[in-house]
Amino acid sequence: MNTYLVGGAVRDEILGKRVSEKDFVVIGETPQSMLNKGFKQVGKDFPVFLHPKTQEEYALARKERKTGEGYHGFDMDTNTSITLEEDLLRRDLTINAIAKSTTGEIIDPYGGQQDLENKVLKHVSSAFVEDPLRVLRVARFQAYLPDFKIAPETMSFMQKICATANEIKALPSERIWLEIEKSGHHKRFDLFWATLEQCGALDALDIQLSPSFIPSVQQSNLTGVERMLSAIWHQESIEGFLALSLPSHMANCIKIIHSQRHALLFREAPEAHDLLTVLKRLDPFRRLDRAKTIIASMPDHPNKALLLKLCTALHNMDIAAVIKDSQPQDRQHLIEKARASLIQSILVS
Repeated sequence: MNTYLVGGAVRDEILGKRVSEKDFVVIGETPQSMLNKGFKQVGKDFPVFLHPKTQEEYALARKERKTGEGYHGFDMDTNTSITLEEDLLRRDLTINAIAKSTTGEIIDPYGGQQDLENKVLKHVSSAFVEDPLRVLRVARFQAYLPDFKIAPETMSFMQKICATANEIKALPSERIWLEIEKSGHHKRFDLFWATLEQCGALDALDIQLSPSFIPSVQQSNLTGVERMLSAIWHQESIEGFLALSLPSHMANCIKIIHSQRHALLFREAPEAHDLLTVLKRLDPFRRLDRAKTIIASMPDHPNKALLLKLCTALHNMDIAAVIKDSQPQDRQHLIEKARASLIQSILVS
C-alpha cells in the first residue's frame, strides 16, 4: 500500500517538536480495497480509515471542488489516479503540505520546508479562499508558532473570506469552538484572537471584544478553558460568544461570570445570606469542579482564596447530618441556615 505521513506530524518533526498524532494519506486505493485490508471506515465527508492495529487515521488522496457556502460546500474526488502532489495542493498552509514516505523521503512540492526556515505561514494555493475554516486554523497556528508571521497575501485571502460574512457564519459552531479550544492550549492564545480581529473574522461573527480581552487571555498559568473564561471577566458583551452555540458547560460558565462578576469581586464581605445567594449560582454543592474553574479564571483578587475555601466547605458539608430527624417541610430551611452559618464562620475566622 502506497502511504505517506502528512501534515502536522511531518511539520513538527522538522521543527523538532513533539509529535502528538500521525495522519497518513493513501495513494491508489479505493474504499473497498481499504476495507479488504482490515481498515475501518470512519469518515462521512470523505473516506478516512482507522488502521486495524495502530488506530491511526489513513485518508484516501483527494481533490475538492467548491460547490457552496461554508465548510461542507465541496464535491470530493477520491479517484485512484489522484497523485500525492494533487492531494497536498488542497491543503491550507505550505508547512502542512509536506509528506514523508515510508522510506523517510521528504516530499515538499510547495516549499513548506523553506517557509518553516523563514518562519512564514503561507497558503498553498488560491484554493485557500474556498474553505472558511482555514481562517480559524491560521489563527490557531499563529498561537502555536508565535514567532512565525502570516504572509501578507495569505492575510489578504483571510480578509477576503471574512468580507463575505455568510462564509464564516456557515461554519458549524462545534468546529469554531474546537479551534478556540485547541488554541487555548497554546502559549500565545492572545495571538489567536488578535489574528481573528485583524482579518475581520470577529466582525463577521458579531463578536465585539472589550479592550482588555486580548491581553487578559495571555495567562500561561491557567488551563485552556480557564484562559478563555479569564477574558470574559473583562468582556462587556457576551452575545456573540453565546451565538456560537458553545458546549453547555462553557456557555453556563460564561453566563455565570457575566451575571455575577461584580458580586464575586466584592470589596467588603457581604452578609452571609447575601453571599450564599451569589454562591448558589456557582453551585458548588453539585458542581465543585465548575465552581473551581470559574474561580481560577478570576482576575488576581483577594477573594479568590476565600471563594475557593467557601465553595469547598459548602460542597463537603454533611447535609444528612443537618436534616437528621427533621420533617420534610423543614429541611430546605435547615440546609439554608446551616450553609449561611458555615459561610459566616469562615468569614470571621
